[in-house]
Parts: sequence; C-alpha cells; structure tokens
Amino acid sequence: MRRILVLMSFIVLLCGSIQAQSKTISGTVIGDDGLPIPGASVMIKGTTRGTVTDIDGKYSLSGVDEGQVIVFKFIGLLDKEITVAGESQINTTLESDTKMVDEVVVTAMGMKRSEKALGYSATSVNGDDISKKRSSDIM
Repeated sequence: MRRILVLMSFIVLLCGSIQAQSKTISGTVIGDDGLPIPGASVMIKGTTRGTVTDIDGKYSLSGVDEGQVIVFKFIGLLDKEITVAGESQINTTLESDTKMVDEVVVTAMGMKRSEKALGYSATSVNGDDISKKRSSDIM
C-alpha cells in the first residue's frame, strides 16, 4: 500500500513539473512601417491553438512549450516563424509581401480566366485613367 502511495505522489509531481514547462507568451506585432497590426494571426505551428492581435497589435498565447514554433501571419505580409527559447515576450515585425500582378479579371461566380479567353466584352482600366482628376468647376 505504501508503494502505491509513493508511486501516485511521484506521478502527481511529475505531471506538475511537465505542466510547469508550458507558459504564456505575449508581445506586439508591428508592420515594416512601424505601425501595430490589428487582426494578425498568431499560431503554434502544427496545432490549432492560436490567437489574434488586438487593435494595438498586442497578443497573449498560453500553453506554449519551450522549443515550439510560433507562426505570425497577416494578409499582404510575409509569414514569420519564431522558435520559443525561454522568453516570455516576443515582439516581431512583419515585412511587406510585394508581388507584381500582370492582369486581374473579375468575373461572376468566382471564375478566373484570362481576358482573351472571355466570350464577352471586357474593359481594362489602367492606373493613369484612375489617377486623372476631373474638373469640379462647372464653367
């Protein structure tokens, strides 16, 4: 009986030390322009656990173990992965993801086709047409 009691207390202490390794990570996510990014995704890689940054770009993520990888994502910015190595606060900067697009065709029902493959009239508007200002003077 005494052995069982000693074994049970050992298991309880072991589980407590394993749980103590998990911690809460917090920090701020900013863009390369120095402004905070609200709504950025902060996830533990390989899991479904994560959070989203608040309006000031701040986040708090609990249950993170040492050596796990935290992935920071936001639309239009490059993803960033950081390995947890003992710190409890991780501030990061996400860089802009610039890609050149040749042409974009918007069609009904989400179909994507090249402008030449369309069987109906298509209109192209370039940047110069958009940037031209019309005179607001009636005369």
